[in-house]
Amino acid sequence: MKFYEKPLFLKIVFIISIAIILFVSAVSFRHINNLNKSNDIVEHSYVVYANIQKLYSEIKDLEIDRRNYFITRDKNILIQIQSDVSTVNNDINALEKLMNDNPKQIKNVKLLRGYFKEKITVVEEGLKYLNLKRDNPLVVENIKKGSLVMEKITFTINKMVEIENNLLEKRLDDNQQVNRFTPIVNYVTLFVTLFILIFAIIKISKDINSLRDSNSELKLAIESSDMAEQIGDFGIWQYNIDKDEFNYSDNIYRMLGYEPNSFDAVIENYTNHIHPDDLDRMLEIAKQLKTAEILGPNSYRVIRKDGDVRYFRGISKVVKNLSGERVMIGITSDVTEEYYNQLQLEHKNIELEEKNKILFIANETSKEAEKIGNYGFWKWNVDKNEFEFSDNIFRMFGIDKERFNPLVDSFIPSVHPEDKEFVMQYLEKFRNKEKNVAPYQHRIIKADNSEVKYIRISSKPIESQDDFYYLMITQDITEEINNSAEILQKNRELEASNKELQAFNYVASHDLQEPLRKIETFISRLEARDYQNLTETGQQYFERIKVAAGRMRLLIKDLLQFSRTNKSEKVFEMADLNEILEAAKHEIAESISDKSAIIKSEHLPTLKVIPFQIQQMFINLLGNSVKYSKANVPPEIQIDYRKISLQQIGQLVLPAKKDFHKFTFSDNGIGFSEEYSQRIFELFSRLHNKDEIAGTGIGLAICKKIVENHKGYILAKGKPGEGAVFEIYLPEDIA
Repeated sequence: MKFYEKPLFLKIVFIISIAIILFVSAVSFRHINNLNKSNDIVEHSYVVYANIQKLYSEIKDLEIDRRNYFITRDKNILIQIQSDVSTVNNDINALEKLMNDNPKQIKNVKLLRGYFKEKITVVEEGLKYLNLKRDNPLVVENIKKGSLVMEKITFTINKMVEIENNLLEKRLDDNQQVNRFTPIVNYVTLFVTLFILIFAIIKISKDINSLRDSNSELKLAIESSDMAEQIGDFGIWQYNIDKDEFNYSDNIYRMLGYEPNSFDAVIENYTNHIHPDDLDRMLEIAKQLKTAEILGPNSYRVIRKDGDVRYFRGISKVVKNLSGERVMIGITSDVTEEYYNQLQLEHKNIELEEKNKILFIANETSKEAEKIGNYGFWKWNVDKNEFEFSDNIFRMFGIDKERFNPLVDSFIPSVHPEDKEFVMQYLEKFRNKEKNVAPYQHRIIKADNSEVKYIRISSKPIESQDDFYYLMITQDITEEINNSAEILQKNRELEASNKELQAFNYVASHDLQEPLRKIETFISRLEARDYQNLTETGQQYFERIKVAAGRMRLLIKDLLQFSRTNKSEKVFEMADLNEILEAAKHEIAESISDKSAIIKSEHLPTLKVIPFQIQQMFINLLGNSVKYSKANVPPEIQIDYRKISLQQIGQLVLPAKKDFHKFTFSDNGIGFSEEYSQRIFELFSRLHNKDEIAGTGIGLAICKKIVENHKGYILAKGKPGEGAVFEIYLPEDIA
């Protein structure tokens, strides 16, 4: 029997076969374990990367909420800030657990935790400065701290991302090497199986069981990867450059609104969903798939199956598979929420910039207003004994702002010595937080002793949860005080003048009229008894005396009428102006008859007026038209009326449109030049010689005063030889 046929040989072969199978099995088992570990490590890198991005996003959300709180002061946002802080702390702890196998990353996590604590400190510090101006050194320093901390956080996170990307690249290479070794193991196993058939069944059986376990683990890994994609809202795609084949992960389909594998994995089916406005740009990028090593990141819009527009961001890199084929692996993320958050943030920033501009303009306007209004603003926090003074405060006191200690007691040396005790009493009221401190005034002496000024201080208490402070206005009232003194002196002079006028009025109404009546009586007796006995010259003198006495009688009458218009009680009554007009015509019926005057009038309204004054105005206007009529031409007087709304009367501009009753008196008399349209209403103003046309020059002045008593306006227009027009405007709300 040959040796290979002997049982010993078979035993040896059996032992060798078992040894080989055991060796191959061991190698295979180790290889599968390495493959599983490699997949787990790759998956772990993706999870770590996703958690880093999530943590950075949450830190940015905290910064956005902080800015929103500064803008809106919404208490709900403050609660959200606290929630953000808790979430970030939890995620940092979770990230530390995920990275416990990487000393470098553990170090970076500790740095990140320290920087975040600095960030929390800066945020809490900034909340204390909400009531301070933006240019306050504390606020500026807080903003600088916040920016510096965010730079540290951003740098640390970028460093962590870089480390994870390097690890991912290395782990993918390791995974490829493991995958590359798989065919060799399989070939060895097949070779051994062919030559050792008896033992192949056992080996195959063991391999099948092992493969079943591996498939289960692989399925679990795939499901975990798919879950991670859904949670992270991203998908993975592969493009085999050598074979021109695409492969999409299930979540790519879901991101487009489809069930997995709903359409063929070709680039045309994907690009059909790209927004038309971004399509040309993305097609140009797609042309680089076969030549580029790295693409992206690129952002673009897609239109989902349901019509919803989403924002995607893609990044890809070329690797080689186990077959040595060039494969581009890409990650596509749905960044719609991030885009809108960024858009909202930019919008908020724009709004903030606009508000800052408005605040700047308002601040500058306020400064100019302080200068123009001669006042200054200051704030006194009683609890903290802190003060803020506007620049004009220092100007008013003549104090150098740069050398001034910002305390209220520092102003005491500027207070007039006679007013210091008074001022100290008021300061004590403020220190006691009295809420109804009345405005007060006192004198100050400017720092250079150049002048004494009067100032008025007004206050408004503001009580918050933490502080009690006053908003104070200090106004320079020196000019007001001086003007008041001048007005008081003028009032005294006017009172004296009024007393003199009253005395004159008494003299005119009693002392002057009595001798005038005697003069007229004697003139009448002389004219009846002795006129014929006078010489021709004496008769001429007598006529002149008679005319002078009549003119004096008319002058006294008109002066008394004007005085009555000025001092009479302004009792307004509802009166029919048509009846008043008829009464006026009756008063001057003789003059109307002598001149054969024709008076035409529209229907006049019933108004609340001073009846006797309106009647006097009608008498004067009608009498004026009759008096200044053309020789041998009967006077024609037209009275028109209408209700109008005006914003301007003559040269006078009214603050707003008002309703007026307009009365127009027009005649065909001798008229007057337009240059006299204002002078004609002056007291004793006459445009004609007294010998030509009798009169005192008081009648139209009386008309103007009556119109003013009714809060109205009167205008005069005329042309020589063409007549005169008088326009009277009485407001709707006369009384």
